[in-house]
Amino acid sequence: MNKMRNTMKCMTAIFVMAMAFMVTGITAQAAVDATVVNDIAVLPPAPVMTVDFAAGEQAKQETINVPAKGAVIIYAVGTTDATINIAGLSGNLYIYANEGTKNRGFEFSQAGAYTLNITRSSYEAKAAGTVRYQVYFIHSGETAVSQNQTTAYYSQNYNDPAYTKITVKSTGYIGVATPTVTSYGSTGSTYVTLLNSKKKAVSDELYAYNSDKSPYIKYFAVTKGTYYIKTRSSVGSMYNVLYVFEKVKEKSGSSKAKAVEIKAGKTKKGVLTANGKQQSDWYKVRLTKKKKLKLVVTTFNTDDGISLKIIPANKRMRIIGDTRTLYSSKKNVLKSENAWQAGIYYLQVTKKNKKASGYYSIKFSK
Repeated sequence: MNKMRNTMKCMTAIFVMAMAFMVTGITAQAAVDATVVNDIAVLPPAPVMTVDFAAGEQAKQETINVPAKGAVIIYAVGTTDATINIAGLSGNLYIYANEGTKNRGFEFSQAGAYTLNITRSSYEAKAAGTVRYQVYFIHSGETAVSQNQTTAYYSQNYNDPAYTKITVKSTGYIGVATPTVTSYGSTGSTYVTLLNSKKKAVSDELYAYNSDKSPYIKYFAVTKGTYYIKTRSSVGSMYNVLYVFEKVKEKSGSSKAKAVEIKAGKTKKGVLTANGKQQSDWYKVRLTKKKKLKLVVTTFNTDDGISLKIIPANKRMRIIGDTRTLYSSKKNVLKSENAWQAGIYYLQVTKKNKKASGYYSIKFSK
């Protein structure tokens, strides 16, 4: 009888997780880090304009053409003190002789030709002088970009979002960064949402702080198609939008019965897409003898929106801590505290809701 009772008892196993920061990122992470730069380098090209003042001249006027609603940043330098402003708009840009380049932003509610005023004091006008300037336009609406191409936006209103149109040619995942334009505008918060081709949200709105040197990168797993990256930011902030794409070929099971086996020492990669119907991917691993189980999982997903559950084929076995959240941009090391019985263990990778998505890789350590 005692022997029967022992046989009927459930086996209990404990699963623990260690977490380590990624030492080296995957291609998408590295590409975002390498491409994020500041200020003029990420703005559309602009010619250098030269304005020469003869002795006795105090004022000059130039015409600038603004192609759409948004803002411009004017960078200027001179051999004479001068004040620069735009007719009909508030604010002045002051430059001082031989003090280096100064800049200021001006906001526009509509496209058009505007008058740029450059004036000097009567004292400065006693001598000749030169002012050189560049005008950079910042979008405040919608634009289409290619991978690794940066576009800059100016936020006129917190509830007036910008849309970056992208085209994805295969299944994989994208990383989106929104570094601030550091020389002008506030360093505030940006909110990012992934939309489908009809501008319907396929992700939740995600918070990303507008840091210039270490921007928050948001990840979305997607299938082939057209998407919009919707962003909205603090009033008066100028920020860039950059995305990179990583193609992923996967072979996963759509159910427990169709679970794909991961051999010892091998790795499987997969994605749970933002616009996909499948909520879970299924795999299985096999312990050929009693030993500890160890999995190394790397994931890039929407705000830790993916989890992994381990299900033993032996229904009498119970695992404490069988489900773990997979933290994005980190190496998740999952291992059993004790040796487990030989047998099959199923791995269910699940996104927390329909709008979560992400990439993952699972290595079954020998």
